[in-house]
Amino acid sequence: MNLKNAFSVIIFLLFCAGIFKLHAQSNLSVVFQDGSNEQISIGSINTIKFTNDGMNINMGSGTTSVYTFSSIRKLLFKTVSGVNELLDNTSQIQIYPNPVKLMLYLKNVVDSDLKIKIFRSDGALVFDNILSSAQQCIDVSQLNQGLYVLQVNNQTIKFAKL
Repeated sequence: MNLKNAFSVIIFLLFCAGIFKLHAQSNLSVVFQDGSNEQISIGSINTIKFTNDGMNINMGSGTTSVYTFSSIRKLLFKTVSGVNELLDNTSQIQIYPNPVKLMLYLKNVVDSDLKIKIFRSDGALVFDNILSSAQQCIDVSQLNQGLYVLQVNNQTIKFAKL
């Protein structure tokens, strides 16, 4: 893949992330062959056009920056992760400790019986029981070491057994 196609793929992925309202990149850093760099806020970029020998970045302010491929060492997308809304974990059952040796404890258990299933990583069912809301722990001491999937009602949680 040539350099122009690689840049095109990166820009395509960047715009797809914007369409799906993912807020993972905040700055584009253009690092030049001489070691200097230029920081560009992704939110201020209007369009990026690739030419035969470089790229033109049109800014929302109306200015255009022109870069030749021979002057660019690399392009970096500075990552700042974020979400629009915080998840409400108080309604989700959580487990601890993870990884576990003997007893797996449940947190945020509602006042109803819980249908518990534990599957090995190969999909085999190794535990199937109904726990009362008063019982907020599962004895996993009989399980072999490995990775497991816990199903609690309609929720799935991964855990490791030591």
